[in-house]
Amino acid sequence: MRYGASQNWSRRLAALGLAASLCWLPVFSGALTGLAAEALEFDKPPVELDWGQAPAPAPAKSSAGASAPRKADFKPDRLFGTVEFRSKIKNMPKWERILKLYRGRDDIDGAFTVSNRKREAGAWEKLKTRLATAGDLEKAKGVNSFFNQWPYRQDRTVYGISDYWATPDEFIKNSGDCEDYAITKFYALKQLGVDPEKMRVVILRDTIRGLDHAVLAVYTGNEVYILDNVTAMVLSHSNYSHYRPYYSVNEVYRWAHVPPMKK
Repeated sequence: MRYGASQNWSRRLAALGLAASLCWLPVFSGALTGLAAEALEFDKPPVELDWGQAPAPAPAKSSAGASAPRKADFKPDRLFGTVEFRSKIKNMPKWERILKLYRGRDDIDGAFTVSNRKREAGAWEKLKTRLATAGDLEKAKGVNSFFNQWPYRQDRTVYGISDYWATPDEFIKNSGDCEDYAITKFYALKQLGVDPEKMRVVILRDTIRGLDHAVLAVYTGNEVYILDNVTAMVLSHSNYSHYRPYYSVNEVYRWAHVPPMKK
């Protein structure tokens, strides 16, 4: 949902009241560019990754003439420089399905066995050992690089529908698209000891590519780092001023995001 400079806070809060009560983006199909009425279609990378192929370079920062929040606004409580409104998770069946299936699960190890990915299982065990005593940022970098080796696959190709949120078990077996990378990284990092309350799956708009996209945000110290399936680098959210989040979720809450008022 986009707001013009002339709109005031009362109109923002009224609109956000709708977002907070429903929080499932298809209801805004008339307001959000590129979103279908029944389901979201996420990003389509320019190339599809092969096993072991290096991810694409990090996205370029927006041009000087683009409208972007000031870097000073990129704080932990202002993801990608936005104003956040938190509420409980509801009316999010795709995410709630994953939460239900993974409630009480402490690891994703079984997914490698079920999918018969012996080579990847061995690599995962080595990565877990290497990162056992590492800090959250190093864990984030290792997990991001590891799962970015899975090839990008669209939901229509894998599941025959326009939008499907895969569990880590499904992603490890079949691969998937951007939100599936983010979800699997969320649970992989949770297994490695990163606090799930310090992570969010973020659904956003890439204003440079003109595509909807999803990433994982990891909060550590006074910084927010982004795990993105299009790059092996893990950078601060302040490096992505062209990303405009719609909403973000963890296991307990969802956040609606709106741009800050222009001064």
